[in-house]
Amino acid sequence: MKPTALVTGASGFLGRRLVAILRRADHPVVAWYRGPSPPSIDPGLRWEPWPAIDALTAGIERLESPIIYHLAAAANRNAHDPAVQFESNIRLTAALVAAGADARARGFVYAGSCTEYGPTPAGVPIPETAPLASVNLYDASKAAAGLWAQAVARNCGLGFAWARLFSLYGPGLRPPRLLPLVHAALREKRALTIVSQVRDWLYVDDAAEGMLRLGDHAAAGGHGIFNLCTGRGLSNQDIVTRFAHRMGADVGLLDFRALSGREGEAPWLVGDPTAAGKLGWSARTELDAGLDETIAALDRERANGS
Repeated sequence: MKPTALVTGASGFLGRRLVAILRRADHPVVAWYRGPSPPSIDPGLRWEPWPAIDALTAGIERLESPIIYHLAAAANRNAHDPAVQFESNIRLTAALVAAGADARARGFVYAGSCTEYGPTPAGVPIPETAPLASVNLYDASKAAAGLWAQAVARNCGLGFAWARLFSLYGPGLRPPRLLPLVHAALREKRALTIVSQVRDWLYVDDAAEGMLRLGDHAAAGGHGIFNLCTGRGLSNQDIVTRFAHRMGADVGLLDFRALSGREGEAPWLVGDPTAAGKLGWSARTELDAGLDETIAALDRERANGS
């Protein structure tokens, strides 16, 4: 039997897809949750309440050296209270990686973000060696947590892989992400202004497959930082226009003025996937196929009133 996977953030956008892919790869999965227990009809998935900080090591030891996939993070990316981001992103990650090392986990995979890089020169794919320069509280706290977890893992002999995830899309995506906002506006025949940015769009199942590959790497004692991305940039105008055409909607409702995004948002975020490619991973989903799946899921949710 394959090693158990311990997943935090399993009920989130990427977490749900990662659990499904882990199960297809025959990994038993334990998902730590907060709040009400989510339902599960898969006997290979077990939900457990998140242990108290001082009980994390014991919680991991009961699983007999699992691979830890840490996806949980602050629910509100835009919270301006530093304590919120520190507690959810830095303190919790630090406690979890230390507990994983103490409990002799097989490996630790940390879900970071491309926005940890901060502004970079347009037209040049971002390598993992690019400076971490974000001033946004959420992104800076994710970068700080990753640096600390990486150092703890190295000092304790715990395999560690840091995923820098680029712009994810696919079924289950929710507002305030761009594509759900566009979908709602176009279905309601409302005008919408789109800011000018270039992003590296990665289908969520491809990202989950990449996380699985990083888990194997960490479990074998490997270390590293890995961009999970396509290496191809698309402007918001390009992807939203394509999305609207796939919907059969009126592109004339969209205003593509050259507006800047929120403060601290980089205009260019396109990654270099070379490091992940050396592990045998690549993004495989064609953009149109991924957009069609996204539209179908959003249409179903709209029809169901969710």
